[in-house]
Amino acid sequence: MAARQGRRRRSRADRRRHQQGPRAREGGSELNIIEITNAHDTAEQASADWSLTYDPEVQRIAHRAARKAGDQYGNTLEVEDAYQEALLAIAMRPSAARSAYETGAGALYWWIGQRLRDAHLTEARHRSKAKSWEVNQAALEAQGY
Repeated sequence: MAARQGRRRRSRADRRRHQQGPRAREGGSELNIIEITNAHDTAEQASADWSLTYDPEVQRIAHRAARKAGDQYGNTLEVEDAYQEALLAIAMRPSAARSAYETGAGALYWWIGQRLRDAHLTEARHRSKAKSWEVNQAALEAQGY
């Protein structure tokens, strides 16, 4: 068997270069406080890019996707709420929305539909399993309660 070549393995005592711990490598325990100012009230406003939502074609596609989502998830989502959430999804992920729009109107429609679906599918499933008070009352009366 060939002898192992390369760097010689050091003992633990030799490996510890900074005797004062990790703070010694970072320049001590001084704390520099800086003040960051911006023109936004929230972090969402700072990261949102609304420029694509001003395009009338994008608004039309978003409204069409919102109508479909409102029809699919009617018990949990209204069309106007879906439209606002579609515009918000476009503004919060502008690069993905822009690349979908550059691919074509159908790609943007599908992309918006997937964002709305992901946001409301779980809630729609839970609501579809829930029974209304009237249905429960009728079932209890049929059982003699």
